[in-house]
Amino acid sequence: MNAPNFLYPFIAFFIGAYLSKNVFGGLLMAAVTYIVSVSSRANQDQGKNANILGDQNQFIELLLALSSIIIKADGRVEQKELDLVRYRLSRDFSSQEVIQHMNNLNQLLKKNINVDAIFEVINENYNFAAKIQLMHFLTGVAVSNKMLTENEYNWLVRIAKSISIPASSFQSILAMFEYRRESDQQYSRNGRTGGSNSYNTSSIDKAYKILEVNKDTTDAEIKKAYRKLAMVHHPDKVSHLGPEMQKSAKIKFQKISDAYDLIKTTRGFN
Repeated sequence: MNAPNFLYPFIAFFIGAYLSKNVFGGLLMAAVTYIVSVSSRANQDQGKNANILGDQNQFIELLLALSSIIIKADGRVEQKELDLVRYRLSRDFSSQEVIQHMNNLNQLLKKNINVDAIFEVINENYNFAAKIQLMHFLTGVAVSNKMLTENEYNWLVRIAKSISIPASSFQSILAMFEYRRESDQQYSRNGRTGGSNSYNTSSIDKAYKILEVNKDTTDAEIKKAYRKLAMVHHPDKVSHLGPEMQKSAKIKFQKISDAYDLIKTTRGFN
């Protein structure tokens, strides 16, 4: 028991005993004081835990800042990328709030962003599930035109590394989208075949990537991998970030389930 929780009931005992003229009155007041003290401390601790998860408004600000970097990565600002951000925001905010957020994004597009400071805030305030949602959103912005340039890809890699997203988790997110790599297009123009074109990747190969496993992984290990991903990526893990992020998590969660079902069907296990 910490000092305040012990001291206040002790004092309350003597006050209660004095006022009621008996020891039972002192014990009663001491008990009430102790309960109030513990309850207050619990509420303070709960508030601290909430800060560890980070709040919704701060998360949107960080998301917009990193989105501006991804949007500018290829040297131009495309309307499709802006439209995607606006659409995602519109599912969770009022029209006036969306306008304000888009105005903030337009201002961010004109600035040089201190990404290291952003990474520090993310790592200090957000859990792994929130970081995954952030990466999923940014990847969606990057491939909104169905093309992933090398600058966009390099930025996504840097962001993933800086907020401690494992390479396997990053590749899992990429496998959830349909896109072409700019490098693949260059290979094709030179008469060579690119090796990472999303459109040329089979559904089963994507399924293995989404589950962060490979064709040599045993059935038992695949089941274990799915259970782990299902727990980590459950939409409830990001409920504190608002309905929009929870909706996004549900879509990603469904893709993980679909990938698992495809592998089960292909391999023939239950």
